[in-house]
Amino acid sequence: MSEHKNFFARAYDAMVEARKRQAEYEVAHYRHMFEFDAPKNGR
Repeated sequence: MSEHKNFFARAYDAMVEARKRQAEYEVAHYRHMFEFDAPKNGR
């Protein structure tokens, strides 16, 4: 099997990576709106 990915595989991988980066940016940007580290109901 060839070591090189075809065009569609590379394009798909690039699209997935771009969406992942966008999601990480959105989480970082709106993190202040959520209380991830705060204990719930004193537990």
